[in-house]
Amino acid sequence: MSMLQRNDWPEPDSGVQAAFNLTLPAKDGLGARTVRSWRAAEEWLSWERFHALLHVSYNPLINCDSWRMVSPLVFPSERFDNKAVQALEVRARPRKSRQVPTPSEGATSPEITTSLRSYTYTFCWERVENGAFKDCWLISGVRIGNYAL
Repeated sequence: MSMLQRNDWPEPDSGVQAAFNLTLPAKDGLGARTVRSWRAAEEWLSWERFHALLHVSYNPLINCDSWRMVSPLVFPSERFDNKAVQALEVRARPRKSRQVPTPSEGATSPEITTSLRSYTYTFCWERVENGAFKDCWLISGVRIGNYAL
């Protein structure tokens, strides 16, 4: 989360790029790298589509004022020990516009209101079983709300 909180350090959209790199990659061996969408559907996104998704649907995570974990790491299934969830709360100023920069343009600063608002997200984690990321925990989705209860 710290990388998204300081999204434009050391370069524009470094935080979104780091989130892309920490997201579960496609297993189909596509030439261009794709990662799992953070939405509930099993959809695979290129960097450009992932970038747009985060800047629109997950905008409060980017350059948030503060964040904190609101749940422990929870393993929701007794059958699988390779999936976990953890909820966090983000405090951010709502953006008035939803202007989405292209990755080549870098991030833009939409007009921001002055009052802070709380947003809760649940990160879904999956431990990779084999391949280059074997035994690494990667993001397989992010849901709005606390699903770690």
